[in-house]
Amino acid sequence: CILLPSFLDAEPIRDGGLEPDGERTSYAATEDDGVNPRNEVMREVLFLAPAILLAWAAWALAGKFLPVSATWVGANAFLPEAWGIPVGGLAAAVVGYLAGAGMIWGMRIFGTLGFNKEAMGLGDVHILAMAGAVLGWKVAILAFFLAPFPGLIWAGGLLFRKNQRELPYGPWLSVGVLVAMLWGKGILTLLGLTR
Repeated sequence: CILLPSFLDAEPIRDGGLEPDGERTSYAATEDDGVNPRNEVMREVLFLAPAILLAWAAWALAGKFLPVSATWVGANAFLPEAWGIPVGGLAAAVVGYLAGAGMIWGMRIFGTLGFNKEAMGLGDVHILAMAGAVLGWKVAILAFFLAPFPGLIWAGGLLFRKNQRELPYGPWLSVGVLVAMLWGKGILTLLGLTR
């Protein structure tokens, strides 16, 4: 196979990431795990390149060939009708999915390139992609910016208590999604981003 999964050779749990009591202290794959994180994330970029190019081509073709009624309207970017078929909900789900997944995957790629260790797991990508698809792109983007706050509080406690500098980010993304889902409209109004 030409395109293998990234971080394939990384050890799932390495001895250097375990405390004597067996508790894990390191979650990010590094060169100590037998992989080059920058090479691995560039493999992901190579894997994504055809999808990105095809999406761009589809966007360009849709602008030329879809009827006038098939336009992006409203605050939630619905595509109401294409060739007589209503696709508003599907279009909103796709936009939300791409907004959520794109933000975290971009953070994963650029963070890994910058720090030379795995910056985000693919589970984080899946969590925010799901939130965007189900709850909308606004919730996904707001959750992305809310998640660091409870995560930083928890990380500060871990650093103080156990000298641990890493933590899984998925639970804090989930907290960010929950807060954005329940109080997102009020938060956006407070920030002056909506009425």
